[in-house]
Amino acid sequence: MTITMPTRHTQAMTYEMLGGGKISGRNAKELAHALRNSSFSPKNSLKEFIMDVAENCRIYRPEARIRTDSHEHFIADLVANGFLTEPSSKPSNVIDFPSDPDEESEK
Repeated sequence: MTITMPTRHTQAMTYEMLGGGKISGRNAKELAHALRNSSFSPKNSLKEFIMDVAENCRIYRPEARIRTDSHEHFIADLVANGFLTEPSSKPSNVIDFPSDPDEESEK
């Protein structure tokens, strides 16, 4: 799986967080800062926050491997492990109803 990170010359990228909410940023560092700013436990520094998130991801999903050596690896691993996802095309509060079998038979 290839994850394309935005550059500072591109538009901001938006991701949905597994626990709800969205973050946006033009690069991996901005995304990491946005994630920290949305946290109830932001820690004292971004590096400390990244380490804490990686540890919590392992508690939540033991097979998850979240690298903390760079902002790019950190965000890429959160995406690869499903903790961040690209936003869906429809709002999360829209419900798809199953098609009515009676309508199908009338066609």
